[in-house]
Amino acid sequence: MDFVIFLAVLSALIVAHEFGHFLAARRSGVKVEEFSIGFGPTLLKIAGKQTNFFIKAILFGGYVKLAGDSREQAKGSPDELLVQPAGIKIRIVTAGPLFNFLMAYVLFWIVAVNGMPSFATTVGEVMPGYPAQTAGVLKGDKILEVNGKPVSNWRKMSSTISASREEVRLKIQRGSQYLEKTVSLKTKDTADQMGKRRRIIGITPSGDITIERCGFFKAFWESGRLVIEQTQDILRALYLMITGAVSAKEAVTGPLGMYYLTSEIIKLGLIAFLHYLAVLSVMLGTINLLPLPALDGGYVFMFLWEKIRGRQISDKAADMFNRVGLAFLITLFVLVSYNDVLRYGPRIYEGIKHFGTKSG
Repeated sequence: MDFVIFLAVLSALIVAHEFGHFLAARRSGVKVEEFSIGFGPTLLKIAGKQTNFFIKAILFGGYVKLAGDSREQAKGSPDELLVQPAGIKIRIVTAGPLFNFLMAYVLFWIVAVNGMPSFATTVGEVMPGYPAQTAGVLKGDKILEVNGKPVSNWRKMSSTISASREEVRLKIQRGSQYLEKTVSLKTKDTADQMGKRRRIIGITPSGDITIERCGFFKAFWESGRLVIEQTQDILRALYLMITGAVSAKEAVTGPLGMYYLTSEIIKLGLIAFLHYLAVLSVMLGTINLLPLPALDGGYVFMFLWEKIRGRQISDKAADMFNRVGLAFLITLFVLVSYNDVLRYGPRIYEGIKHFGTKSG
């Protein structure tokens, strides 16, 4: 069942992406010859006035086929993609990633309205030798404020602490008592996966859960903030991976890793799953806008270059551009899949074995 849900997740993200291309092309006067959900043998075909719609046997993703989207098939008709001005081609190409961002925005809004489970600010453990222990913070203390700012969950509390300079002022609830403590900061020895060295006081969460909800209209702002924050985090992670500050082995997850994470997050409930789906949608949109061959961003780069030069790139150059991109993506897929086997393979195998034992 988890595998079916995993395929449905990826298909939803890809179909939303392709629907963006579809709408932009139709609005720009470019003919869409095919819109397919899935690949392989055709299960259902609906013939439209301009577009044939397909549902195919392998329900994994989908695609749109635009008229004249390859040089071999282009005939010079005014409704073909490649005869359009650079601005229209860029609009059509970028519409796919933009729809992924829009999908993420809607999902984050649903999450914000319904409430996302987060760790509460109750202290689980006080780490020996760290500033919190020296200041007298105890297990079970609930942190209400950091530097005079109310904190409602562990993420907000830890980010506020990390953003401070040398010390923090904590307002703590201990049973029926309310205490104030000044705690110095210690820089974490190792960087996290985002390459950040965090300032900490040496406490861990208790595991208590709090549900935070936004009002109907406030959720619009919160979902926009989350889309921007996730995009920034992805770009930062890619930059750190390229520069070698963070290992690609730790930064990149492929299909097997996504399957493992999906199966684990499903157990946390619908809202956590929708949050995860929104993050994946932002990731798909962001990566597709990178200026790499065979990605939407690569085509944007090619169309801009044609605009600057005042003429189209030669067939030979365009073919080489696409071949390099395809080779790069295949190589990347193989590498991240191998990495996933090393990281998640044993855990997935144990889960399957446990399921087989349990059901047998």
